Amino acid sequence: MSGLWIHTVHRGLVHRERVDRSAARATIPRFGAGMVVYAFSIALAYVGPKASLALFALLAIFYLFDQQAAAEPSRDTRSANG
Repeated sequence: MSGLWIHTVHRGLVHRERVDRSAARATIPRFGAGMVVYAFSIALAYVGPKASLALFALLAIFYLFDQQAAAEPSRDTRSANG
């Protein structure tokens, strides 16, 4: 899924007026880091299953919050720029 998002953002295929392209690009590191942590969690399950479950729970809580809101410029900045 992360690869699809990267492709969509870099090719300019997001055609919604609400989605700022630079804000969408800023979300890529956060989503990509999650993929790495998921892979690590799977490997960790063989050594410490409880630690792996805890890591999965932390990732679920992390993704519970809106990732694009952190990358969007404030309304004041957008209205000042144009």
